[in-house]
Amino acid sequence: MDFIIAEISTHGQGKLYPLKVREKRISVLFLHHALERTMKWHLTEEMTIDFTLSGGSNEGHKGRYIAHRRYDDYHLIRVVYEYDRETPVLITVYFLYSEHHFKRGKFLRVKYSKKADILLMEFREGNPVDSIDLTEGVILHLDEKGLPLKIEILDASIVSRKT
Repeated sequence: MDFIIAEISTHGQGKLYPLKVREKRISVLFLHHALERTMKWHLTEEMTIDFTLSGGSNEGHKGRYIAHRRYDDYHLIRVVYEYDRETPVLITVYFLYSEHHFKRGKFLRVKYSKKADILLMEFREGNPVDSIDLTEGVILHLDEKGLPLKIEILDASIVSRKT
């Protein structure tokens, strides 16, 4: 997507990037964490903005969105963001290995049981034969080779408030 970045300004939560996209003016706010992650993955802010504005977006949990796009033959980049009025607020940026997430056309499976308040993230198919308590209420399930299959978070709504 073609855009021009005007003068970048410091914001209490990160940096604000005023943009001119076609004839429209918008702003994108990078939170400090998103800026750190952009640097960690050796991306530019321009690349991250482009991925956000032109990547396929899906609505995520609690009003957040996930933009994702292939970065190269091996990686997928994801940008997690939400809106503050009409301003996209970039929360985090990360790479995924595309072979794991395009397997049979499916991404990582995430399930949440509101009734039991359990969040389950499944990385791949398999039967767990062992588990490790990573911290109170966070369990890593392993296959027969000791490789991760899934992570289970008990009392997920409480655990998410602690971070």
